[in-house]
Amino acid sequence: MSDEPTLWPTVVALSGDAQIGSATARAARRAAGALAASRPTQPVVVEIDLANVSARPEDLRRVVLGAEAIVVATPTHRGWPTPLLLDFLGGFSLGELRGVPATVLVTGEQAGAAERKLVEYLEQLGADVTGERAAQAAA
Repeated sequence: MSDEPTLWPTVVALSGDAQIGSATARAARRAAGALAASRPTQPVVVEIDLANVSARPEDLRRVVLGAEAIVVATPTHRGWPTPLLLDFLGGFSLGELRGVPATVLVTGEQAGAAERKLVEYLEQLGADVTGERAAQAAA
């Protein structure tokens, strides 16, 4: 992937579920599609399913950094977002996502606690975050 800017606006659907093609990934895709349809620029939806990627993490992070908006979806893991997602997000520097609009979707038990932790983490990375319980969105 080159360092040149994306030629079209994108909304990224980022799924941190460890299962390929999970309900969480489908919820992220639906939410990103709805978000893209509501934006005047008509961005393209780019899916990043962390369970099923062959690209280098740094290339995927560049895609996220170039996005018009991101949807970050994860099931819970012991009251936290999944380690797979946290590992990926750990590759960003504090403040690096400055101003990127982000929507959070969390599924599973203890979703409220995991959502709060994920929102706080993304805000530390600089994203402009809104939370949304995905239990309803995934249904």
